[in-house]
Amino acid sequence: NKKNIQVEFQKDAELSSINADLRLIQICFECLIDNAVKYSHANSIIVVNAYFDKNQTVVEFIDSGVGFSDTALKKIFSFFGVGDKHIDQNTGLNLAIVKLIMNVHRGDIKVTNNKSGGATVKLFF
Repeated sequence: NKKNIQVEFQKDAELSSINADLRLIQICFECLIDNAVKYSHANSIIVVNAYFDKNQTVVEFIDSGVGFSDTALKKIFSFFGVGDKHIDQNTGLNLAIVKLIMNVHRGDIKVTNNKSGGATVKLFF
């Protein structure tokens, strides 16, 4: 609310449920939305999009924030692996936790920078 950021949820009509631990997946989603809000500009939109592609469910979190430095992308799933310099109180844990939870579910996570700014994090179930 302080940054006036909206979160838009989009879902394919054909999408069904996934077999997963609800609490762990909630933690993933909370971590990813927290990161997106933390690094997005005020008055922006974060899109959470869920769809089915190539026999897997994909949930992507798209923001228009600052994105990740090349250094950060290289160690993005390491514990305490923040970017080039420590610019805030971020502990560097969120993406490492999400990666562990996705590993437990035999899923995958991919992080890319968007050409127009910000980043996209995709979870593959």
